[in-house]
Amino acid sequence: MTAVAEQAPKSKAPRAKALPLAGDPTVQLLPPAIRDRAKNREFRRLMVMLIILAVVVVAGGVAYGLYRSVQSQVSLTAAYAETARLMAEQETYRADAAVADVVAATEEAQQIVTTTEVDWQQLLADIDGSLSSKTDVTGVTFTTPLPWATAPVSPGLLRPVPTVVASITVTGPKVANIADLTARLSALPGFVEAYFDSAAATDTGYATTMIVAFDQTRFLGRYAPADQAPAPAETDAPVEEVPAPAVTDAPEGVEQ
Repeated sequence: MTAVAEQAPKSKAPRAKALPLAGDPTVQLLPPAIRDRAKNREFRRLMVMLIILAVVVVAGGVAYGLYRSVQSQVSLTAAYAETARLMAEQETYRADAAVADVVAATEEAQQIVTTTEVDWQQLLADIDGSLSSKTDVTGVTFTTPLPWATAPVSPGLLRPVPTVVASITVTGPKVANIADLTARLSALPGFVEAYFDSAAATDTGYATTMIVAFDQTRFLGRYAPADQAPAPAETDAPVEEVPAPAVTDAPEGVEQ
């Protein structure tokens, strides 16, 4: 039989840690002044590099500033030249612009002052031609609103505004029949209304005064814009041309 020798158990006791050894001993044989001199050289070298970098940066900034300044000066010179050219061109057309302003002001004034312009001779001929042959027109006074006055207001709902008013005096052997005269005058273009005013006896008969009103279609509108010009009035019956009778003096703001 083979005998197995028993092995003794290994000891598990901790090993002792190895002690760290110190570095290799060195000896500095240079004196401290030499070491400080080397450090000073490194510091001066660094400062010189920083100064050179600062000089480069400053020089670049100055150069860029000069470049922008030159560009601005060139742009300003070009702007001055363009302004001078425009001023010279404006002087060339100054007279034309002044004439255009005067023409525009004149046209505007014409439109304003002729807003209520009426063909009085034609209106008087229309009225006289509509009257009876037994009556004569002996006096008439026309009244229209001033161009710059407030526009007249309609006397009633759906009634036209009486803007041209005529005070007519007719003479005849007897007092004029207002209903008959109104019927005759109602056929005139722009007729609004007619009513009795007064009557008085004369040496040859009676003088009857009546008020006849017309609307704004009687305005000529010679200088009004095309979209504001009144529609031309059309007469159904031909009007007989008669000599104009005597017209009474009109107050201020009334055209005869």
